[in-house]
This record gives sequence, C-alpha cells and structure tokens, in this order.
Amino acid sequence: MEKKTALRGLKQIKQHLEDESSTVFLFENCQKDAMEIVKDLFGTENDHYDTIGNATKYSAVQREILIEEIDSIILELEDGNLNVMNRDIIGDDHMSSHEDNVFIVHGRDGNVKENVANFLRELGIHPIILHELPNKSRTIIEKFEANSSNVKYAVVLLTPDDLGGLISDPNEQSPRARQNVVFEMGYFFGSLGRGKVCALLYPEVERPSDIDGIMYIPLDQKDEWKSSLFRELKEAQLKLNDWIDPSIEMIAENLYKDSIGVSLGRIKEIPWKLLDEDQKEIYRQQAMPIYKGILDRT
Repeated sequence: MEKKTALRGLKQIKQHLEDESSTVFLFENCQKDAMEIVKDLFGTENDHYDTIGNATKYSAVQREILIEEIDSIILELEDGNLNVMNRDIIGDDHMSSHEDNVFIVHGRDGNVKENVANFLRELGIHPIILHELPNKSRTIIEKFEANSSNVKYAVVLLTPDDLGGLISDPNEQSPRARQNVVFEMGYFFGSLGRGKVCALLYPEVERPSDIDGIMYIPLDQKDEWKSSLFRELKEAQLKLNDWIDPSIEMIAENLYKDSIGVSLGRIKEIPWKLLDEDQKEIYRQQAMPIYKGILDRT
C-alpha cells in the first residue's frame, strides 16, 4: 500500500472514531480497516497491529485507545518513519545504563515531541517515548508504569490538542493539553518530585488549576526553551554533554567584536567562526555572567 493511500485511509478512520455518535458497528469496521492498513504496511508481528487488534470491546476507553494508536501511526508515516520493526528501540528491559533516561510526556504535536527528543539526544540523554516502546501484551497503564520506573526526569509538553471549559459556560472554551498529558504530569510530580519535572508550555494553553503557580518554560519558535531546559536538567544533576547555549555564544561573539573595536586596529580582525575553541571559550566565560544578569532581570 502506498504511503499516501495509507495516510488518507487512517485519517478517515480517525475522523469516524472521533465522532462521538459512532455505533458499535462503525467501531468494529474502523478497527478492521485499520488492522488491514497496518498489516499492509508493517505485517502482523508489530505493536501497532496488536494494540488495534486488542481493542475488541466497544467503549469510550477503547475508542480513545484506537484513536491514539492510529494517530501515532499517522505521525510516523508523516515523519517518513515506516520501518517500525527495525527501529533502534530500547525497551524497559534494556534501558540505557550509560545515559540518563528522561520520559517525554506528549500530546499530538509530533514536531514538538521530535524536537525535544532530538535535543535530549544531543545532550547525551535517552528520551523515553511511550508509544515507541513494545507493548508486550500489557495495558497502557501497565506499559506506562513499567517504562516510567527507571527515569531520572520527565519533560511534559503542554500543547494545544484539546478544547475545554465549564459546562455552565459552553461558549468559553480554551486550548488544553490532552488528558493523558495532565495525568502523567501529576504522576511524575508524585513519583519524582516537582524538581525533576519540567513543563514546556504553549502560551495559549490553559494551565492545570491544581498546579498553577509552578514554573513553566514557554515553547517558542526561536528555540529559546532549549537554554531553560538545559539549565533545569543541569540543576537536576543529569549527566549532560557539553552544549553551547546559542544566547551565550551570541554575547561572546559580540564581546569579541567589541574587543577588536577597542584595540583600535592593533588586533588583526579574524571572523568569529575562524577562532579556535580556546579563544572562543575566553569570551564565553565573560559572556556567562552577562547572560545570567539578563535572565535575572526578565
């Protein structure tokens, strides 16, 4: 089956399932159609096929499981990641021993999830993403408990995936994170402690009321969240690769240019990118307290 055809079919199935007026008959047909598409794409020996096939009893919970699983397949297809069975997956029985494991709690924004996961890998951290791990015939909560028990930190992505509001005021609805995201965030607050949980928040997303007042990191288009997340992970004493904060790098480069101006031409002007790392590090060290002062004022 072509990728384009599979995507179109899965999106139609998802749309049918999201219609809350759907019947048992429609549910069963959606399940069968989804299994056929997955079979054509990946065969029958894979987690997607098992999860969809196990949703045999019609209920709101099972409907949500099907939607979540189909949504994860759609994201994989759109990312071009078709070879699910051959991916480099580290399950709960084979967690990395030399890297710190960080659980990513996410909704339906696949781009944000991948950006955060890639940044963690850049820092030498192994990101745990639940839907990428084998099910082993477990329920979702059993799979979650098994894979969340060996992590040192959790990064929660509060993206605008749902709408919600008071039933007494149906016209006032605001973007919210998925219910599983809020649930898992609370779970990690209890199991790891608030100091080991970082929430990345889209500005328009409503904050869960019971934990309002904690520190959130805004998810911005310029990737400035990376600097804040790096500091939080370092404060939590995770083992991190050396990473140059782009904001510090910019200040360091400006300090270097200023030094050339002050020297009145006595220093031969060399572009910043051509300086060796030892020379750059001198200016980075000078830039750090300046950057810290900027952060303290904001």
